[in-house]
Amino acid sequence: MTPVPARLIYFVFGSFLVTLFSGGMIISVFILSCVYIIYNFRPLLSFHKLPGLQIIALISFSIWVSISYFWSISPETSMETMLKFWLINLLGITAIVGLIQNDLKTKNVLNDNLLLALLGLISFILIAEHVTNYKFAIFLRNALNFDRYNYGQPMDHATALYSLLLPFSLYYFWDKKIHLYILTILSVIVFVLHPMFAAMLAVSLALLLSIILAFLNKRWHIAFSILTVIFIFSMPQIMSFVLGLDTLQAIESIPSSWQERIDIWNKSIVLINESPVMGWGLDTSSSIEKVLNDSLTGIIQVHPHNIPLQIRLESGIVGISLFCIFVGLVWRKILQQQDRLFFTACVASICIYFVFSIVSFNAWHSWWLCTQYLAVIVIISFQKICSDKTQHP
Repeated sequence: MTPVPARLIYFVFGSFLVTLFSGGMIISVFILSCVYIIYNFRPLLSFHKLPGLQIIALISFSIWVSISYFWSISPETSMETMLKFWLINLLGITAIVGLIQNDLKTKNVLNDNLLLALLGLISFILIAEHVTNYKFAIFLRNALNFDRYNYGQPMDHATALYSLLLPFSLYYFWDKKIHLYILTILSVIVFVLHPMFAAMLAVSLALLLSIILAFLNKRWHIAFSILTVIFIFSMPQIMSFVLGLDTLQAIESIPSSWQERIDIWNKSIVLINESPVMGWGLDTSSSIEKVLNDSLTGIIQVHPHNIPLQIRLESGIVGISLFCIFVGLVWRKILQQQDRLFFTACVASICIYFVFSIVSFNAWHSWWLCTQYLAVIVIISFQKICSDKTQHP
């Protein structure tokens, strides 16, 4: 009988055949995955003993950003976001607890050819859609009366989840050379052709970082994790320095989408300095300028396109401190991994996550929150299935 972790991997990767054409469906995939885990492992759920400090830190951070409702400049928006945030958190945390507490030994029961076929089909769809400028995705969205936005590409949401999981797909196929070579070639083609700059940048940096850390000892790994936390905490100062560089100012041919981001980041830094301790309230970024002055044009459209900046802007120095504690504890868990190859996959995936977080996405969008939980669920499933792997040098 196929165990739950293998079924989850099949289901999530199989769902890409739908979510590639409607990224919002990731929310449904997340809900179904969580319900399936909770149904199968409900006798094992035990919240009196949470697995590690990471979940406690996440809950503490969630409580603080929710408390910001009481001084939010847009209480209605904060309340709506807070309710969605907690529903996703509770469902995701419960599913992760159930999956982690399942101590049943899981053999490597994934069908290699089936998984590669799914990954190959996903790659071919991505390649075909990129080459044809998303003809089929747009046709389906029009036929089904799905919303079409003036920004973003139809496959950006699913691409983010696929990118986060790609390192673990390569990890799984590491000892299966033919499968590994095929997936690697397809992945290179997908991301070379991909018009989403954040995806190409994320995967490229993840590859480079993984190669570098593979040759370094654990002290360097610890140092890098500490630098990551410092980088997140100091994001306003770092962005202020980078955006003020003469080299950047001298560039005349910056794409309009990136010029908009630069304007948004500059404005976010100014507003952070106006309310540095408490912030402006959960999910209020796009409302701040209008509340301060009706005549302002509203440079921050939708969100700051930088999650550390957004957290600092909306929940203040307390919120970003709690978030940094959570990130530090996640790094602590990653550094404890004995399988060097699995550790490398974790580093690559967290690098991809941070690149997306720094240049794209809203911290509180439901699909992005669901994407993060789905990624963790699949990563845990891969780890359980591959737990009998020998340790890699």
